[in-house]
Order: sequence, then structure tokens, then C-alpha cells
Amino acid sequence: MTQLVYSSLMVVSDHMLLTTVDEIVSRSARANRKLEITGCILFSGRRVVQFLEGPESSVHSLYERIKTDPRHREVTTLYSAHAKNREAKNWPMALCNVDKITEGAEHVRGFFDLALQEFKFHMDDFKVLMENYLFEEINVQERRI
Repeated sequence: MTQLVYSSLMVVSDHMLLTTVDEIVSRSARANRKLEITGCILFSGRRVVQFLEGPESSVHSLYERIKTDPRHREVTTLYSAHAKNREAKNWPMALCNVDKITEGAEHVRGFFDLALQEFKFHMDDFKVLMENYLFEEINVQERRI
């Protein structure tokens, strides 16, 4: 199994940003179940950090499509590795709006900013965020799908 994290800049108008992100998450959730891919999208403004995991060929094929998607610019790989276990077991594609997080906001914002500004990603730190801060926000967002 492969885990991959990338960052990108969404290239859509301000009034279409949330609609576009919701559309991407909804379509991804349906398609990812078939491809056995799980993960989540964290976004703040137009910046996105997405975590993908699943069979190597499925993850890399999806990532190649994302890199050519006209809604994404400045697509940058932050992390790529083989893994024994899934971290996002029940998330075909979850969504977390970083700007709306209140509990643990400084931890989530710090992680997000480090990933985007210095292109540094540490899987152990991400696991802590998923376990302690992101579940509640992601679960709320998943209900909309």
C-alpha cells in the first residue's frame, strides 16, 4: 500500500471555491471506494493538502490525473511512502476546512502552514492530527456527502 501527500493551489473563482471543493470530495468519495483509496483533503483559502492511501497503482494513477486537473496549480509532492496499515481506514475522502477548526486550531494551522510554506510533511505529526483534532471536523463534513 502507498501513502501520498501533496499540496496544490485551487484555481477557481472565490464564489465557486467551496462548491468546487465539495464537488471534488463527493466525486472522490464515490470513485475512491471502487479504487480502494482512502484519505482526506485539508484546505485553507485556496491552498490544499491532500492525503491519499491505497494500492500503489491506484494512488499514482489518481495523482497523475490530479496533476493535470485544470482546477489545481502548483501541485507539489510532500510525502510518498509504502505503508503496512491504513491511517484513514473509513474515509473514502474526508474534508477538513482548516479555517473553521476551533479545537486544536494552533496545532492544525501550524502543521498546515509548515507543509505549505516549507514543503515539510511528517507522517507521525499527521497521525496525531487525525487522531486528536481532525476526526470531529471531518465527521461533520462527511455527513454532507
